[in-house]
Amino acid sequence: MPVTAIFLDSAGVLFDKDALGREWIRTISEALASQLGGDVGAWKRASVTASVNAMKRHEARMRKDGGGGGAKAFLARDRVSWLLEACDAMHISPPADAEILAEEITRGAGSRVDAALPGAADRIRELRDAGFTLFTASSQASLELTAQLRSLGIRELFDRTYGPDLVDRWKTGPHYYEAILKDAIVKPESAAVVDDGSERLDWARKRGVRTFLMVAAPQSGPHTVIRSLSELPALLR
Repeated sequence: MPVTAIFLDSAGVLFDKDALGREWIRTISEALASQLGGDVGAWKRASVTASVNAMKRHEARMRKDGGGGGAKAFLARDRVSWLLEACDAMHISPPADAEILAEEITRGAGSRVDAALPGAADRIRELRDAGFTLFTASSQASLELTAQLRSLGIRELFDRTYGPDLVDRWKTGPHYYEAILKDAIVKPESAAVVDDGSERLDWARKRGVRTFLMVAAPQSGPHTVIRSLSELPALLR
C-alpha cells in the first residue's frame, strides 16, 4: 500500500533546535515585557529559569504517566505555572487572567520565532503539492507548535498538528504513534514518520509505519536516512 500520510517531527526536521530555544526565549520575553512591563533582558533571565524548571517537571511527569494519559491536563496547567514562576522572579504580581494570558503569550511569541531550517517551508509545500497529507508528530504541545508553523506560513498545509496534548499521550514510546495514527484515521501501512532521533523512530516502526531518519551524516540502522525532506517524494512513490 502506498504511503499517503507523512508525520513530521518539528525541532530537528522543520526547525533548528538550538535556534528555536533561543528564539522562544527572545519572543516570549519581549511579549511579557510588552504586556506586563519590565526589562526585556530581565524577562529573558526569568524565562530561562522558568523553562529549565518546567523541563524538569515535564520529565518527571512523563516518567509518572508512562504510556497512559495525563499529558493534556498537565501541559495546560504547567503553561500557567511557567508564567507565574517567571512573574515571581520579576517581582511582578501575576495577572488575574493568568491562564488566558499564558495562552495568548504563547501564541504570539510562537508566531514570531525565526528558527526554520533552510528551505523547510518550501519542502513542506512541495510535499503537499505532491499529494501527501501532512501531520506533525512532535513532543511540543500543539498550541506552541501551531504558532511556530504560522511563523513559516505553512500551518494550513497540515491537517493536524499533533503534540502530546491532542492525543493525551507523551511522545515517549510506541503508544504515542498508535494514538496519533488512530486520531488521524490513518493505517500504519499508509504512513511515514520523519524524525531526527532514531529511538523515536524505533517506536514508530513498532507500529508498522515507514521511518525516515533526517540527519546530516550517513548512519546504519533500520531507518531510511535522508538529509532533506526533498528526498521523500521519490522514496515514497
